[in-house]
Amino acid sequence: MSWAYRIVLAYAGFMGMIFYFLYVAAQQDNQMMDERYYEKEQQFINVVEGARNLDAMESRISIRIIEGEVWIEFPKNSIDAIEKGSIEFLCLSDKSKDIKLSLVPNENSILIIPGSSFINAQYQLRAEWINKDTPYAFREKFYYQST
Repeated sequence: MSWAYRIVLAYAGFMGMIFYFLYVAAQQDNQMMDERYYEKEQQFINVVEGARNLDAMESRISIRIIEGEVWIEFPKNSIDAIEKGSIEFLCLSDKSKDIKLSLVPNENSILIIPGSSFINAQYQLRAEWINKDTPYAFREKFYYQST
């Protein structure tokens, strides 16, 4: 076999590999975590500032599952005069199971969410709120497992 045939075979094999990768890429289902991803990217500076404000506090946010309910306990001085706030649970395996709520904790600075809202999956928790003109933000992944 001459070197010209080898070059043609190598070129044809390379093109076949490229077309195979294009086919595999076309079969992928790529979903963005947020529909308004680029808008939220612009607000990221506020999230970083809110996370710094929360890190400066002495106590931390705790997430617990008690009798099938999700209990989120906030530091009292970060939520005592809340002006506005929201909390999102983004299901990493099924976008249709995302949960979005307004942040309204009870008098003990605990937000209780019924377990019927969740499926057994990993969630990305996103909380943002303003308390006494100070922004706060919290991000954490957790796995909900019903008992």
